[in-house]
Amino acid sequence: MLTNRLGRAVDRSRVLEDQLPSLQATEAGAARAELRLLARRIRLVYLAISLAVLSALFVCLLIAGAFAGALVATDLTRLVAALFVLAILALIGSLVVFLREIFLAVTSARLAIPEEDR
Repeated sequence: MLTNRLGRAVDRSRVLEDQLPSLQATEAGAARAELRLLARRIRLVYLAISLAVLSALFVCLLIAGAFAGALVATDLTRLVAALFVLAILALIGSLVVFLREIFLAVTSARLAIPEEDR
């Protein structure tokens, strides 16, 4: 889902960048504003993806730590607990950043609709 949103934003920015040289001044200004917004959205989606992957890595380490704790006579409960907390925090961060990107996309779409049509 995140990579799909990233791909759409990247594709739209490429289209705008290709059209930019042929646009008139007022249209070019609007295109540049949209490109800035798309760049911000791309950064947010990239951050959300990074945090989601980090969360998955923490979960993998947590599972490995749980198995190691079962096989070795060492108490790894604190490590497993810390990895669990880190995984949840990274997942929460990813979801918050993703939600921010959605709000930004919806707001920009609403601004593109003329006021009498809203």
